Amino acid sequence: MTVKTSSQDTDSATLSTRWTALSSFRSDQRFRLYVSYACPWSHRVLIARELRSLDHAIEVVNVEPEMNASGWRQEDRHLADIYRHYAPGYTGKATVPLLINPALGEVVSNESADLIRMLGSNDWSPGGALFPAQHAEACEAWNDDIQANVNTRVYQYGFAASSDKKSAKTASLMKQFEPLDLHLATHRYLVTDDRALEPDWRLWTTLARYDLAYRPFLLGEGAAPLAHFSNLARFFAELLAVPGIAATYRASEIQSHYAARVRDAKPADDQTQGDNR
Repeated sequence: MTVKTSSQDTDSATLSTRWTALSSFRSDQRFRLYVSYACPWSHRVLIARELRSLDHAIEVVNVEPEMNASGWRQEDRHLADIYRHYAPGYTGKATVPLLINPALGEVVSNESADLIRMLGSNDWSPGGALFPAQHAEACEAWNDDIQANVNTRVYQYGFAASSDKKSAKTASLMKQFEPLDLHLATHRYLVTDDRALEPDWRLWTTLARYDLAYRPFLLGEGAAPLAHFSNLARFFAELLAVPGIAATYRASEIQSHYAARVRDAKPADDQTQGDNR
């Protein structure tokens, strides 16, 4: 299967790898997951790992929250070194999350959308699936809306070339929050009131960074605090209280990462980090 690496890859660099199919992904295998706790795309995969009780099957390696000129690193080793080792000849960007199968010496995937689906859909893991078949259509519709209008817009708007453009785009982002807040006024979660599913967690990882990093570092004073959207704020707090989720939420790493990105950003630089799903 061909695995896309990032929405940043304008040359459509791809990584061809043997994909561990959903039906054959086994919890008795041992995998290694490279993440940044600062990164929202990594965060969604960490959440899936936690909710599906996969800590015994997937070891986590956390890279440093601040990238340098060579990208993500873990102590004295760069993530690019891991890519070169497990995917010789790969020329795309060394992004997180990255799941590898050390025993087979192969990359499973570096696409967070595929990873959260893979970890969240299999029936071998305890806990309810994050993408149940009976809600597949609704989940996909919400995923598309949240990705296009919330997840990536924060970066596109936050790195606008001028303060005037940033102000206008921040106002536009606030308008994207309004229908979500309205929906959550009469619904506990996005898809079903029974429990949070994949789209809820995709939204949540953006909300988790909103007051903490996006407003102070990317969006500025024109962005209303999350408390302004009372239903989104309730939604965020409720999911943060789900057992195990707080452990995936490292505020200091998030703040140091975004402070560094703003400090090092070039003018008009679209700093979108992660896949396009």
